[in-house]
Amino acid sequence: MNTRRLTPSMSLLLAFEAAARHGSFTKAADELALTQSAVSRQVQALEAQLEVELFKRDGRRIELTTAGALYQHELPPAQVAQHSLLSVVSRPNAWSDWFDSNRLDHHIMRPGPSFELTSHLIQAVAAGIGIALVPRILVQDEINSGELVTLFEPLDSGRNYYLAYATRFQNLPSLCVFRDWLLSTPFPDPL
Repeated sequence: MNTRRLTPSMSLLLAFEAAARHGSFTKAADELALTQSAVSRQVQALEAQLEVELFKRDGRRIELTTAGALYQHELPPAQVAQHSLLSVVSRPNAWSDWFDSNRLDHHIMRPGPSFELTSHLIQAVAAGIGIALVPRILVQDEINSGELVTLFEPLDSGRNYYLAYATRFQNLPSLCVFRDWLLSTPFPDPL
């Protein structure tokens, strides 16, 4: 690899990450709301920039090369520091904790705006202002629609949440329905 390479653009990285995760340019294109050829061209541009083949191509089949697998494994921690790190006021240490868990130097962090509401944080991410750590359940619809993509596997935040209510409301029918629904719903792991 060329050690003097420029940092790849986010669009190239997203195309590579989705193609690597799905093992398919077509599935990556569906996720990213692009054409298959656009994803293929973005991956080719990334390969040209890095001066290394990331995928073996055999007709319509693709498979990560050894270099591609290494790049996929190293991509999230190494590239996160290149982007504006958005946060929510209630979790000011989220990125510091993430950098610690990935053994990254805090000096390379690029803190971005901090938002009062998680919904505003998610809107900022969707607008391309930066990246954020948010519970998957809050962005699952955006991930399913391809508006947002995940950059790395879910991680355990180490936090627990509790449903608390006044004793006098414990038999309130609407609360009982909500509580029962909450307890029976299999929530995905948080991001």
